[in-house]
Amino acid sequence: MNLSTMTAFKTLNYDGIGIAIEGDVLRKCQKVILKIAEDVVGLLEKHGIWYQLSGGTALGAVREQGFIPWDDDIDLNVLGKDFETIGRLVEAEYPDTYVFHYYNTPGYGIPIGRIVLKNSVFLDRDGVGVPDCGFFIDLFPIENVPDNPALRKLHGYLCQAAGGLLSCRKFFKNRSFFRALAAQNPEIRTVFRIKIALGGLIAFLPLPACARITDHVFGLCRDENSEYVAIPSGRKHYFGEMYRRSGMIGTEAHVFEGHRWQVAKDYDAYFKVLYGPDYMTPPPPEAREHHIIMKLVFPEDMSQEAEQHGKD
Repeated sequence: MNLSTMTAFKTLNYDGIGIAIEGDVLRKCQKVILKIAEDVVGLLEKHGIWYQLSGGTALGAVREQGFIPWDDDIDLNVLGKDFETIGRLVEAEYPDTYVFHYYNTPGYGIPIGRIVLKNSVFLDRDGVGVPDCGFFIDLFPIENVPDNPALRKLHGYLCQAAGGLLSCRKFFKNRSFFRALAAQNPEIRTVFRIKIALGGLIAFLPLPACARITDHVFGLCRDENSEYVAIPSGRKHYFGEMYRRSGMIGTEAHVFEGHRWQVAKDYDAYFKVLYGPDYMTPPPPEAREHHIIMKLVFPEDMSQEAEQHGKD
């Protein structure tokens, strides 16, 4: 039984739990997260920190020259060794605007970074139980892969194990939410129950500690000249998202919503792994990925939200 739920989350039924983002609301969301990306990419370029557009954001740049029309997020790939530096820079240069979520954020517990807009609400499944859950962009760490085949396999299995246990620990912490979600999706009910049970076995370990261990395991290989790199936190995990360094770390500029931002030089290999050989053909509506949001409040509406909360 496959305990990975990353792909399943794209198509689950959230009826009664969340809302679909579409139409004018979707376009308004895209404007907000584009501004976050403009600030973050500008900061990275200012300080000479490597980045590239990730996943559907990169595909949008190549295929659409901007957002995939139904997409409501922006993702970046960065080097794992730069994560803490990026967090410090964001919070130092934008102290009143953004907060950086990573392994030390209470309740967060996922192995990617998240730059979150303060004074807004964009509550997705990963934001459940997290103090700040505003509009965000995600940062995925690219890690070195050992050249030695035996060490590579060992590192991969360790990454799979650490990431899997972290996911289970998060499931256990937010078990009420995941049980409610499983009740509406019988096809994943057993998997969710197993993950919650496994998370309970390591409940003695605080969630931030689990996330810190996972981060450490992901970054065990220090060889900056290794032939391959991997994205252990990606949808296909370590072995499924292993790429030649030359094609992945090498980048070229593509237009994204009027900006020229970096994309993997060998984006063809990258997209074929994630989306298959026909990635330049948009999928039919029933196959499109959608994120379900539990709560949405735009920055300009926060004062009204606070006033309503006070009345409640």
